[in-house]
Amino acid sequence: MTYELSLILAQISDALVLCPPQLLWVNLIMDTMGALALATEPPSLDLLKQKPNGHEAPLITRCMWKHILVQGLYQVRAVLYSLSQCVSRT
Repeated sequence: MTYELSLILAQISDALVLCPPQLLWVNLIMDTMGALALATEPPSLDLLKQKPNGHEAPLITRCMWKHILVQGLYQVRAVLYSLSQCVSRT
């Protein structure tokens, strides 16, 4: 997603939006946060014994929406900071 956004903005502004090292850092941060989110649930046999949720149960809970929002805001802040650093150097 970061690469596509960078390419679109580069086409519009005729300049590099994020420098290659900044793209790598953003990608690293995004991948790390996703891996941490998956790794925070401790393994438990009780999860296997739990009955499935009904088809009307929400797929994304309220707590998950909060986490998605906070993570999204963090990533936007990191990208905008990287963008401001790249623009100030040119």
